[in-house]
Amino acid sequence: MANRTLEALEAIKEADGLVEKFEVRWWSAELQRLRGVFLTAIGAKEAEIEVSFRGAINTAKQQKANSLLARAEDEAKLIATRQHARSEPETWPRLVSIGGDP
Repeated sequence: MANRTLEALEAIKEADGLVEKFEVRWWSAELQRLRGVFLTAIGAKEAEIEVSFRGAINTAKQQKANSLLARAEDEAKLIATRQHARSEPETWPRLVSIGGDP
């Protein structure tokens, strides 16, 4: 599974390049959200995951893409809740502040 996750992250990186090349950003928020999901799956650093979700939320807000915004916020809340269940409160991820209280 981890190999597939790394492949997914590579595909997202490639898609980001195409977004920049062709300046078509309709799905940028979703790409950023998915990056956060896959980074979480491989146990990446919290700060790196947070950047992806904040980017997804900010992009969706700028584009007024309400469904993509809701997906990013909901996913951030879910991940924060899972992280909280596995850790002590002082190590609770800052994702809570992104998606709101779990």
